[in-house]
Amino acid sequence: MKETGAMLGINFQELIENCPEAVAIYIEDQFVYLNPAGVTLFRAPSRQDSILGKSVFEVIHPDYHETVLQRMKKLLSGERSVNKTIEEKVICWDGSVLEVEVSASRVTYFGKPAIQVVFKDDTDRRKTADALRIAEQELNELSAPLVPIMNQTAILPLIGIFNQDRLDGIIQSVPTRVADMKIHHLIIDCSGIGTFNKMVATQILQLQKILMLLGVGTAFTGIRPRLAQAAVHVGFDFSGIMTFQSVQQALSAMEPF
Repeated sequence: MKETGAMLGINFQELIENCPEAVAIYIEDQFVYLNPAGVTLFRAPSRQDSILGKSVFEVIHPDYHETVLQRMKKLLSGERSVNKTIEEKVICWDGSVLEVEVSASRVTYFGKPAIQVVFKDDTDRRKTADALRIAEQELNELSAPLVPIMNQTAILPLIGIFNQDRLDGIIQSVPTRVADMKIHHLIIDCSGIGTFNKMVATQILQLQKILMLLGVGTAFTGIRPRLAQAAVHVGFDFSGIMTFQSVQQALSAMEPF
């Protein structure tokens, strides 16, 4: 037997009223309901002086009008393959713009087809994500330091295990730091690489080509026998690349390249 809210003793209106997330309902394109959490989220002085009676397109930032319109049409037509949770921007009562996560579903409100929307303030999550991204970039830079050793020459020691994120960080940061430090010659030391696979080989070659286009001469050192075998196995092309057993040998040969 299908249990209804009445049979379970649940007052759904009371649940929505006390919901900690902002809940709104609109019919056609006009907001007809907003719970207390919604009043807070939209920074309105009261429920009466809020988004009630406003068009959805007055509340949703213009950048998202087309997305909202298409989602509205799909929901009201009963289409099931609808991305019900998306990121949007809304315009609050005081004119400020807020980034939110929005989930929407079709409901019946006083006998009329309507759309119920749940707004979740996304500011903290985005700040956390941005902070993590910046921290990861800084960590990638620390994990691939450029060490100046003589006039316009530096060493890039590659140490440890490299995943795609770490390699991407090196590709993005090293050319910029090389240019900022006015480095003309870069020794890439591979003696600390833990695992040499095709992904690592491809990214190192890409870095070498980028530096070459910037007019930076490169030399590779510390390629141990096992590393050399692995490099050949994955198709690493050493043609046109200067290699030395040690950093000291590379420094001694610095003038020719």
